[in-house]
Amino acid sequence: MSRSRKNGKAEAGGRTGRRLTLTRRAPLYLILWLGALIFTQALRSTASNIFFTFVIFLPVASLVYLLVAGSSLRIHMLSEHGRVEKLTPYNYNFRVINESVVPFPFTEVILSLPRSDAVRCSDRCVRISLSPHGSYTVKNTVKFRFRGTYEIGVRCFYVYDLMRIFRRRIDIDTFESVEVLPRRLGIGDDDNRTASDSANRTVKLPNSYDRLEVSDVREYRLGDTLKSIHWNLSSKSEDLVVRDYNTGTTDLICIFCDMSAHFPDEPPRVPETDDDSDGDAADTVSGEGSKKKKKSAKNENTAKAAKTARLAAKRPKKDGAGQSAANDGAADTHPEAHRLAADAYYADINEFCADGVVELTIAAVLRELRAGSAVRLMWFDERAVLGAFAYEFNSPEDFEAVFDLFATAPVIRGQSARRVTELAAMLRDSCESRSIYVIPAVDDATVAAFCDMRGVAKGDTTFEVMLYDPEERYSDRDAHREYIDGCRAQLAANGAELTVRRAVGQERYGDTDGA
Repeated sequence: MSRSRKNGKAEAGGRTGRRLTLTRRAPLYLILWLGALIFTQALRSTASNIFFTFVIFLPVASLVYLLVAGSSLRIHMLSEHGRVEKLTPYNYNFRVINESVVPFPFTEVILSLPRSDAVRCSDRCVRISLSPHGSYTVKNTVKFRFRGTYEIGVRCFYVYDLMRIFRRRIDIDTFESVEVLPRRLGIGDDDNRTASDSANRTVKLPNSYDRLEVSDVREYRLGDTLKSIHWNLSSKSEDLVVRDYNTGTTDLICIFCDMSAHFPDEPPRVPETDDDSDGDAADTVSGEGSKKKKKSAKNENTAKAAKTARLAAKRPKKDGAGQSAANDGAADTHPEAHRLAADAYYADINEFCADGVVELTIAAVLRELRAGSAVRLMWFDERAVLGAFAYEFNSPEDFEAVFDLFATAPVIRGQSARRVTELAAMLRDSCESRSIYVIPAVDDATVAAFCDMRGVAKGDTTFEVMLYDPEERYSDRDAHREYIDGCRAQLAANGAELTVRRAVGQERYGDTDGA
């Protein structure tokens, strides 16, 4: 993945980025040179002179030896560009070859290989010895747990001379890209209505415009095709102008996919509590009675905190405070509802939820297309020139054309992350169809952003917030469910419907109790 390749150059076993460096054995050469000089001056024989000459030209011979290595070491990728569904076995195979008659017994290879947990690729340093015309083969079978683009191969060589005085770095950067695609799953049947049940009638954008009647012209919107651009009018105005075609009516569903990271990559620090007052009170009470009072006080505090969380979650936001919280990333006021069950989960929770969101979005798109509706899909993507992609589909075949692009969408982290509600603001027509927002997590800022959307509080727009919720990864499931119920009530008061969905056949990682 792109993230692993960026971090990989900082690893490489602590090697420097310089092409030619002296090793820790370099001072031994000075000792050898002084010994040869003393030996020659003491004996003044032919053998001592030959030995001294050998020591003098040893660095030159070592440099020539390292130059030969640059033209002798090659990488042959035996496995081609891969395209595989996640959790499906994939075999990678490549070979390091020495094409010269010179041996290279002290060689280190920096390999980019999938980690043992198959979450992403990382750099590994392997020490090998290459005989004349020898080779070293790397092959393995791996099941990738998460979708994305993985790069497997060789980053560089570190070759040492025979005396291990010099070390040369030879950049190779030969990789095979493996596209790991999400699974195509369905959405389980439940009592919730499908989006197409209540969608309004809107204009469908056609695939072919040759025999269609032009009904109007308008400004270019994200998602319009190049064929619909009116080039003559566009050349006379500052903005692009497109043709509107009269193609009848159909149901249009707008689906917005949230690819932002909502969780930290490391476990949050738990603040230390001040127990001095409790300790003073405990001194006055001895034995078992003190323990009972502490336990009773703890239960009472927990009950009060849960009640406060319920009231805060159900209380609607006012005076625009929610919008500032959504934009500024305000701190979460209900940490107990979002704390994960194990610290190890934080390392891949964003990838885990992004995979669930993508698979849930694919299932929702195919469901609506097969129901006869047109679908407009939008998501933020760092690969897009404008920062986001938008496509409109009229059939499952249309969706196939951009399936790989959407399936490998990366997780957006840090300052690049944006609220999914901003996607709707990019649509100039603010389509009066039903909208579906597929999100990986719900928090105070996200709920506030939905409640502050234009027209939501007035009931002018109906939309569904589809939450992918890996409940088994949360520490306090009861508090998590209670918080989601509060968010559901708050969104319902503002004209939105929060549904918790899981794709059919979804495997749950980290399920420790078999739930």
